[in-house]
Amino acid sequence: MKKNQVLFAFLLLFGHISAQSLDSIAHHQCGYYGPNGGGQMDNVAQMSDGSVLFIHKVGINFGGNTSADVVGNVHYKVSRHGGVLLDTLFVPDSDPPFYLFDKSPNSDGNIRVGIVRDSTSGGSFLQIFPFDNDLNYDTLNEVMVPLSDTFAYNPSNGIFIDKQNDLIITYSTPSGSDDYTRHFACFGLDGTLKHENSTPSSSLPMNSYLGFGVFNESPQEYYWCGRNRVNNAPAHFVCYIFDSLFQYKDSFTIAENNPQYQCEYNFGWKECLLDDGDDFIFGSRFGQDGKNGVCLVRYDKQTLEEKDAVFFPSRPMIIDDIVVAGACPIGLLKDSEGNFCFSYNTQNHMFTDKGQIAVVKLDGDFNVLWQRFCLEPQGFFRHGRVMTVLDDGGIALGGGYSGLPEVFFLIINDDYDSIEEQGIAIRPYAFYPNPTQDQLRLQYSPDVQPKQIELYDLQGRLLRTQRKGLESLDMSQLPAGTYTMRVTLEDGKMFSDKVVKE
Repeated sequence: MKKNQVLFAFLLLFGHISAQSLDSIAHHQCGYYGPNGGGQMDNVAQMSDGSVLFIHKVGINFGGNTSADVVGNVHYKVSRHGGVLLDTLFVPDSDPPFYLFDKSPNSDGNIRVGIVRDSTSGGSFLQIFPFDNDLNYDTLNEVMVPLSDTFAYNPSNGIFIDKQNDLIITYSTPSGSDDYTRHFACFGLDGTLKHENSTPSSSLPMNSYLGFGVFNESPQEYYWCGRNRVNNAPAHFVCYIFDSLFQYKDSFTIAENNPQYQCEYNFGWKECLLDDGDDFIFGSRFGQDGKNGVCLVRYDKQTLEEKDAVFFPSRPMIIDDIVVAGACPIGLLKDSEGNFCFSYNTQNHMFTDKGQIAVVKLDGDFNVLWQRFCLEPQGFFRHGRVMTVLDDGGIALGGGYSGLPEVFFLIINDDYDSIEEQGIAIRPYAFYPNPTQDQLRLQYSPDVQPKQIELYDLQGRLLRTQRKGLESLDMSQLPAGTYTMRVTLEDGKMFSDKVVKE
């Protein structure tokens, strides 16, 4: 049965920058998570009906004080196109864990998987919940598998479904006052344990966890990676490799003696390492010769030799006259065609006091197919936290804001026209809502002046030229369909965007 519905204050839609590439930004006010902090975006997945599901840890404050009265997970169901918030669902939990959400490989529905603790027994369980596309949970078919008689901690991105449709999980349990035991296990979707292994955390030293995934498809190998610091030396990337039965096989480090690559500030929640056949791809910050940004580096798995690299420079972020790191990886994934999808926070070169999120798609040889920048329309900085690749090659990304109880959903299409079009990095205006039923609103950056707006049909026929009142475009009398809007600025620059009339 569907649980408590949560209603929020407002939903602002910003379909801007390039309508062919940036479908929408949904900006949503929410409650606080915990008594002293903002909400935390926790996961994103595509549902079996094509919608995008964002998961947010949040505390709902009913009493007007600083403490959260109810804490749990909020589900935001967002349309694939237009970024429309279709539904929300709040699932209370006093200590919400990380949950994996995914399409169910065995049905036309979806599944939620997490490691939970029973407050009565104190034991920990693997919980598998099926739910439909209307966010109704099937409690009759819930699976609860005992894992431990004590507290079990499951890190973010600590569960995934492999190509055999098995659940691969990692979690930790206390094993003394100063140590933990790390567990690695493989379960079927029905909760059947196939194999597992455990090892003391002291034998896998790591100061901060970053990722868990497949290191090699054949033979099957897994990785557990993060950053490590010894005796206050600069942190380095450490990766532990396990065989198909989770027996320890090997380990390696990156950037321990190389000042160029800096995993110190890799605080994205998704993978920073990907299997690529005989190689692996590592995403990181870089800093060299007074420059900074993010990079992707290809390494040979056997020799750890660096084979290729691509760099995306940024600027230092300036907040209250203090220079802080200007770029940080968010996610690194592959689409169904083998292209790399990489997202990161960066500093905007157009407005020096505002940040932006960049998303890049590259082919297997690190050639950039396209790159999109999401400009921050407000004066505070976005923090991207979660990313997924959609079935049609698009990318969904979500996160929160610095010091504010708000979240955002960013959905990017994959229908770029040509590589040349990417030379225009940022549209200096926003337009919304898109799709629209009547008025399309336009909001321009302070340093630009619009000259005219032209509207064309898909056959290229000019339908309208507008030289006054350029803050809006009336589409109420047009038939439903897709049109091309061309905006010309006073300096002669022109931008073309797809707009949809419902």
